[in-house]
Amino acid sequence: MAQTSYQYVALVPTTSASPGLSRVEASLGLHVNRSGKVAGLAFVKSGVYFNWRGLRYDATYNALPTVWSPTGQPTPLELGTDKKTSTYAVHGINNAGLVVGASPNPNTVPTLWNASGKRTVLDQRTGRARAINDSGVVVGSVVTSGSLELSALQRATMWRNGVATDLHAQLSLGPDRSSVARSINASGAIAIQVDADAQCHVLSQGVAQPLATPPGHRCRIVRLADDGRVYGDVIDALGYQHPTVWTQGQAQPLPTEPPPPDVPGPLALMKAANASGVAVGFDQSGPVVWRNGGQSAFTTPVTGLPRDIGLPIGSIEAISDDGKLVVGLGPRGLVGWGLLLPRP
Repeated sequence: MAQTSYQYVALVPTTSASPGLSRVEASLGLHVNRSGKVAGLAFVKSGVYFNWRGLRYDATYNALPTVWSPTGQPTPLELGTDKKTSTYAVHGINNAGLVVGASPNPNTVPTLWNASGKRTVLDQRTGRARAINDSGVVVGSVVTSGSLELSALQRATMWRNGVATDLHAQLSLGPDRSSVARSINASGAIAIQVDADAQCHVLSQGVAQPLATPPGHRCRIVRLADDGRVYGDVIDALGYQHPTVWTQGQAQPLPTEPPPPDVPGPLALMKAANASGVAVGFDQSGPVVWRNGGQSAFTTPVTGLPRDIGLPIGSIEAISDDGKLVVGLGPRGLVGWGLLLPRP
């Protein structure tokens, strides 16, 4: 990376005044913009229950949409009809501070939060808003049958200035097919996954280009870069994920640290990429950065790490367009999450 070091800023749980009562949760994703604002979910303690299997009391949590400032301080986003629930989702933040995801209305609907945290329902149909570009155009999907979590059929959808556009029809897919729009770039091109990720396409100006995927493999889209390259994973028949970049529809596997001899596939996962195509994630060596088709372990010095933890950065969850990173301390971020600010 161009900078010589990073400054670590801890993301503060929403109820940090009461230790153990809440935590930052990255299992559903954290996202960061150029301003250093981080969007995601804070799991806030809602009660306790008796765990008969473990013969102990365990906490229950609500997953609430939150934005953290560049100093790590949280601000809750406006809630929907259900104030205490785990049905919220945060899927992206653009450089203007607009956040997209889902919220209860009472069914789970595509949602936009403005930079002040005010909530707008994009669509009355069940679904999710998955990504937003800097022009404020939102993409995602609406459900046409079943529930949001276990839906048999979804339709890729775009929302611009309050108007929904059916992208599913532009791919010439029948009503018995399923599609989800995952990313939109600055020029308005959209990356779409079809039929439970069996196929992936880029839709640009009404023309769909398929992304090459070996037979029997699946695809997972992380980001459509501004130059048209697509970043994500090819998932083989055994379920191993191969970090990949597609250029004009053709797949190029990205290098990863070789797995142990008894493992038949790479222990790797791409977590995020930015508009210029710098991707981050992890492999067998630990947290890594993929740039210009190459892979490098994350070794840049970091100042400000908590001295009492003694554990290294274990994962990189997100990257902004100017190189800010969201990272987890310890294995899979179990110790805590923070923002890395580049220092020249």
